[in-house]
Amino acid sequence: MKQIWKIDHDHSNLMILVKYLTITMISGNLTDYDLSLTTEDGTFSSTSKMMFKASASAIKTNNSKMDEQLYSPDFFDVEEHPFIWFEGKHFDEGITRQGHGFLQYLSNEHIMQGEITVKNITRPIVLKMLYDGTVIDEHGKTKAGFKVSGKILRSDFGMNWGGKTKAGKLILGDEVIIDGNIQLIAAIS
Repeated sequence: MKQIWKIDHDHSNLMILVKYLTITMISGNLTDYDLSLTTEDGTFSSTSKMMFKASASAIKTNNSKMDEQLYSPDFFDVEEHPFIWFEGKHFDEGITRQGHGFLQYLSNEHIMQGEITVKNITRPIVLKMLYDGTVIDEHGKTKAGFKVSGKILRSDFGMNWGGKTKAGKLILGDEVIIDGNIQLIAAIS
């Protein structure tokens, strides 16, 4: 039976991480996004559709000057390109072993192939999704949890700002790590 899943905003978080000054990672939290996922038989190995939309102006770094620069044409150019999109195209399930000895356990690792669009530029992306399980909560709602990770290059989306340190190293790395904990709610059909 087809099942539509929606994001549980109260129990989910998504962030991007980028190397800063080659010595630390800085993060930006996405605070305004929507996600829906459709499964054909209620299991995630039968996922047929996934759509994600985020407001580019809702990435918050806890540094107002940095946020202003992120929203500028140097990066997301939120005036011209207010949204970030992801569409899942292919969802594979694989079982992998993790841990050692008596700590070894089976984990449910999924790979989502899709396309991400930033600044009207669309590129392929592969997301690793570690399925943490499905439960019925205290209110009778069916929920599922995932740990999500992936990587893109900001230069692939025209974000070529290249400030340098006095030693000539890039202030901001090109690789952007996507990291999140996602809780989905089964929508009532």
